[in-house]
Amino acid sequence: MSQDAKAFAEQLETFAEQLVDGVRQAMRETAEVLADRARARTPVRTGRLRRGWQVVANGPAGLRVENVEPYAETVELGTRERPGAHMLGLAVQEVRNSIR
Repeated sequence: MSQDAKAFAEQLETFAEQLVDGVRQAMRETAEVLADRARARTPVRTGRLRRGWQVVANGPAGLRVENVEPYAETVELGTRERPGAHMLGLAVQEVRNSIR
């Protein structure tokens, strides 16, 4: 392989690494914004549910926004007697609309 081809291959490798790093950073920032918006929409009695939002790793390249409180799903979706707060669902819509 010629020197020019080696240099070009190295440049491509560097670009690919930078691209992957940039995508990971954008994913992390988007997940943090999503968690912040869900947190802001979370109803508060004691503050535990609001503090329960986290961004966690989901596989080798993914992230997940979750709430660690066991009753978070009930508050999100509601019950027959009480409507859901839909804090994460509405936050997802907000973030999705801001990206478009």
